[in-house]
Amino acid sequence: MDADKISADSIARPWLKTLTGLLLYVLVYYAIFREFRHVILLIAVIVFHECGHFLVMKAYGYKDVRMLFIPFLGAFVSGKSEGISPAQKSIMILAGPIPGIIVGVILFFIYLAKPNPLLFEGTVLFLLLNGFNLLPVIPLDGGQLLQTLYFENNVIVQISFLLISALVVVLLSWFLHNYLLLVIVLIPILRLRTLYSLQKLRRFMTREGINLNRAYEDLSHDQLESIRKKMLKFYEEEDEESLTEADNQAIRNLTKTLFKANTAEATLRTKFFFTLIWCLGLIFPLIALLYFVSVKQ
Repeated sequence: MDADKISADSIARPWLKTLTGLLLYVLVYYAIFREFRHVILLIAVIVFHECGHFLVMKAYGYKDVRMLFIPFLGAFVSGKSEGISPAQKSIMILAGPIPGIIVGVILFFIYLAKPNPLLFEGTVLFLLLNGFNLLPVIPLDGGQLLQTLYFENNVIVQISFLLISALVVVLLSWFLHNYLLLVIVLIPILRLRTLYSLQKLRRFMTREGINLNRAYEDLSHDQLESIRKKMLKFYEEEDEESLTEADNQAIRNLTKTLFKANTAEATLRTKFFFTLIWCLGLIFPLIALLYFVSVKQ
């Protein structure tokens, strides 16, 4: 009975956070727009986008899949994956923006046949929000797709791309006069910090004689204990008895990260196909935007 209750709680809590975030989203944007129709359209586009990610992650066996909403910054779906291929990960990434762009294109042609304000707003929101998400900038979907296809296993290129992403977001926020976008810069900066820390730990482990070219599953109990002691030495933690269960879990997770096998490289066909889809996803919103601008003039 207790186990059933714990299981029910573990399912209910993420959804409670999702619904709370969604309610906060509605209240914040209603306070800004004072027009319930605009708020409903915006929420519908964002939920449609995130549901694409959510459903594909569930289909591919991701664990702890959660959808969270953050006012002014959008929403995101998180989860843990094991053994997913570059093609599957690319499908998961594009499952958010591409269906939204397809809906936007359909609404665009309906609008051309029978213009009305609601269709116009729906078209613009579906195309521009999803098109914006395909920009080649971390943490947007476009940036994540390029990382998956071209430099998932190259730390130096990852660092360079994260730096460029941070710079692009800063320039974009200045160009749009939307300085809330600067909060997004924190994500590539935090990833840079994580990559830098991991590189330092890898160099330390190599100097200590630890062979990192192994899978975590192949490590024996004695090897894991030796690695644990090296990590404690790296972090200058001498008193093992003071470690909490959370500390021990963090050490186990870090060990799994260190000994995680490189992700399989995307094939040339995979790179070509998903890069083409990405380019088309960027082109359609741009065409629609140029059309609306020319009509307005």
